[in-house]
Amino acid sequence: LLRISVRSFRTSFPRHAVVEISADDFQSKVLESKRPVVVDFYADWCGPCKRLGPMLDEIHNKYKSKVDLYSLNVDDTDAMEIIQKLEISSIPDVRMFHEGSEKANFIGVLPNQELETFFENAAKLSK
Repeated sequence: LLRISVRSFRTSFPRHAVVEISADDFQSKVLESKRPVVVDFYADWCGPCKRLGPMLDEIHNKYKSKVDLYSLNVDDTDAMEIIQKLEISSIPDVRMFHEGSEKANFIGVLPNQELETFFENAAKLSK
């Protein structure tokens, strides 16, 4: 007789601990910020988004004194105007803003070294 033990495995990654903003906060926290800001546009159902979030968290820890990191859920009904204005068509979509304008972006999951470079470039914009 063969006994099989069934275990429950977590198949999804936890959402990262970055401050989540709403569309209402976008203007004040992102576009009007004096500091460089990185925004992760994501959705809860997006597998690559779930992988990228913790990676962004980890790298951001090194740069948090110079760069702010926020996430915005594209499925929030209030986010539609921002998504259309920024022409976001794929996620994860990560954008860097400084003094009201977009400075850089990438779509998808990048290797850690490229994420590090992205944050280094954002930190260089800090005064």
